[in-house]
Amino acid sequence: MKKLAILAMSLTICIFADEIDELVKKIKQERVSHIDKKKIKALKSPIPKIIVEKNTSKEINSTIVQNIAPEFVLKAIMNNRAFINDKWVKKGDNIGNYKVVEILEDAVYLSNGKKNKMIFFNKKNGKIIFRKVSK
Repeated sequence: MKKLAILAMSLTICIFADEIDELVKKIKQERVSHIDKKKIKALKSPIPKIIVEKNTSKEINSTIVQNIAPEFVLKAIMNNRAFINDKWVKKGDNIGNYKVVEILEDAVYLSNGKKNKMIFFNKKNGKIIFRKVSK
């Protein structure tokens, strides 16, 4: 059975080799962008900044790591509503200086006219935690 599967994959690769070569050539081609490279370099990173400070004391040799918290924290999306910063919002609502433009399956799109933001879930470990609700 394994030999048959390997033979089938080998034949498939041989049959589609030309198409695969064409795709690789297209990928290798230099891409042309209509956005100026200076504008791209001037964009701010969406990744939160981490500040690392070294303790210079001779007695204690440690590193202090400070994570700058994001402005918005998306915790849930349900029934076209999003739970951001401990508040349920829907399309058109304002949160901070931003307006909720779109609520997607796994993200929320915000805009304030000048800046646009896409908020995603903070995936720590992928585990779902069930909490018992007291009545």
